[in-house]
Amino acid sequence: MGDPTIPTSSPISHLINRTPLGTAFCDSSLLAAGGYSQELRFWWYLAWPNSIRQRTLKYIKNNNSGDLIDINVLEYAAILITYLASYHSITQHPPDHGADPHPVVLIRSDNSSSEAWAQKGSHGAHWLSSIPPECRTNLMHYGRSIAGRLHQSHRAKQAITDGSRKNHFLAWCSRIGLTDPCCPSSTLQARNFILACYAVALIRGETIKGDGFFIRHSTLMGYIAQATRCHTDRQLPSPRIGVQIDYVALMTEAVRKYEHVPNRREMIHDPMMIEIIRRSQSAAPDSHTAALCDWIFLGRYNGFRKSEWCNDHHTTYSRIEDPLWSGHDAVSFIAEDFAFFTSAGIRLSNIATLSTDQVSYSTLLHRRQKNNDNFQSITYGKCTANPTLCPVAAMLRIAQRAIRLHLPALRPVAIYAHATHKSRQQITGQGVTTFLRSVAQQVYKLPPNSPHLKRWSPHSIRVTAANLLHRARFSDSFIKNRLRWKSDSFLMYLRNTFYTADQHSKALSLDIPPPSETQLRSLEPHEDALTALAA
Repeated sequence: MGDPTIPTSSPISHLINRTPLGTAFCDSSLLAAGGYSQELRFWWYLAWPNSIRQRTLKYIKNNNSGDLIDINVLEYAAILITYLASYHSITQHPPDHGADPHPVVLIRSDNSSSEAWAQKGSHGAHWLSSIPPECRTNLMHYGRSIAGRLHQSHRAKQAITDGSRKNHFLAWCSRIGLTDPCCPSSTLQARNFILACYAVALIRGETIKGDGFFIRHSTLMGYIAQATRCHTDRQLPSPRIGVQIDYVALMTEAVRKYEHVPNRREMIHDPMMIEIIRRSQSAAPDSHTAALCDWIFLGRYNGFRKSEWCNDHHTTYSRIEDPLWSGHDAVSFIAEDFAFFTSAGIRLSNIATLSTDQVSYSTLLHRRQKNNDNFQSITYGKCTANPTLCPVAAMLRIAQRAIRLHLPALRPVAIYAHATHKSRQQITGQGVTTFLRSVAQQVYKLPPNSPHLKRWSPHSIRVTAANLLHRARFSDSFIKNRLRWKSDSFLMYLRNTFYTADQHSKALSLDIPPPSETQLRSLEPHEDALTALAA
């Protein structure tokens, strides 16, 4: 301790969540880049030279030659330039006059790849600072070869990833108040339980990148492996081995099963539904957005198939081609399939002037179904707790929209008024897909080309209806009957309820009586564990 060459202290400001001294923004295109910060009082603009522009997608359509400079690289360059500008501003003209010896700057970018590179780069080789500056300069020529090999090395990349995941686990433990992440004095079962809680946090999107609830089983297991190593590196027993109940396995196995559902579609999660409600409230009554929202609100209760309500084209519609069919030939719902009643059971007419106060319940007739259980009528009661999501109110808006747009009798009723052409058009499956993916992209901050967006389609409405009943703990037989299945194929649509358990809003639940004892299902293993976590 008496040796003055040995440091006895080290700053820990980088470990503490603090308010940034300033926020800087940057962005890049294939032609130029720029950035600015109001607090740090700087801005910059740089037009990429032709030598760079000619190697971008503007001139090269593929990377067969290996010369392509990806937009992610240009975005990363913009972050680095903004970092340098921030550093210059703080060192030369600090807005706090140097009061903070270890200032923090928040740099915002709209490119997740470049942000991830910057985060990894900021945790770089701090040990280089222990080498004398003049020596570092002389070593630079040799170091380039090492850096090039390191960049190509899978082992090096994996080591960086593993280190980041360990740090993520340690940071999570700090946030929840664990002074020692390994809890050596606790029982093995207790340590397993803590690790399972960490798994739940990861599943709910608390990852390094923080990209919502999308996390694959293999990635989850990588995080868990590094958290486990924090124990074994200290010669402590693994919290995964020798426990009576492996809570971690309950969580990870649920994710694995979920991934193996063939051609799975994602449900419309609660945060997405909140955004859909917001869009519906600002949309014109006969617009495409308003019409889509009404059908989604109704679909949460009905779980209709795509063919039962929308079509493939804006003007033509699918027809029933069965020569033995004697009813109306439209495959999807028509206005006649909607009926509205008073509390006394009296059917109401003159739909154009009805208000929701006059209607107590409604019925929807499924004239033709995929399972051939034709002419099945489903009854819906009015939802007073949340009128926006009320199926009866949604049906009334749909029916009145058809009247306002002068829809001919026996034509599909899923229509809207086109904003540009001022014409009546049908809702298409592609339109539904585009709408749902735009909502998911906004809510979960996904790039437009994210493969995750492919998980939403018109079928997501049916998946949502099944999951809402499942989340309310209705039995499989009830869901099967309510959503018109003849087989148990609907079980493949049920998603793991912990994906949005922390975001679940009671106001978004289905307004139907809770299940009776005969309709109540038992908790699944991962739900049992989640109940224990909540307790």
